[in-house]
Amino acid sequence: MSWIQDHQAFNYAQSNLRLGWMASEPIKTKYFGTGNFEILFELTNSVVFKGSGRYLRGFSLLGRYNLLLPDPKWALYFQIGAGVIVNDAYRDLSQSAIGQAIEFTPQGSIGLHYFIGSSWTVDVEVMYHHVSNAGLSDGRNAGTNAVGGFLGTTYFFEKLWH
Repeated sequence: MSWIQDHQAFNYAQSNLRLGWMASEPIKTKYFGTGNFEILFELTNSVVFKGSGRYLRGFSLLGRYNLLLPDPKWALYFQIGAGVIVNDAYRDLSQSAIGQAIEFTPQGSIGLHYFIGSSWTVDVEVMYHHVSNAGLSDGRNAGTNAVGGFLGTTYFFEKLWH
């Protein structure tokens, strides 16, 4: 991910582990096609490779809508969520974006599952990620915005859709 603000460059590589629960069975709707809702818990670990600090670590709660496409090998998803991270970038007093050790991370994503078996998918995702401390730090809360991509795999413990 890469920050897209006017601040000092702050680039990082993010790794996530997600555990999800299907909150509904697939249903057909007039405007949103056939799909279902999912709730996910995410653990994240980011390594900073350009900019202040060395890491961003934390967790998020995500809500996802899985849109089942006519071809049963594909499923599109949309998700939003928010989380909390700890970091060491706040120690660098020359930057104004991250003002304290604990920051908040509202986010939104769009992704695509490609089924390579009844339980496995290969996934691609594009994510918008905001980091700020919601004004809890005196003086330093310019916040940051990032756009990045993910490539991953998913394993479903039950055959859910196809």
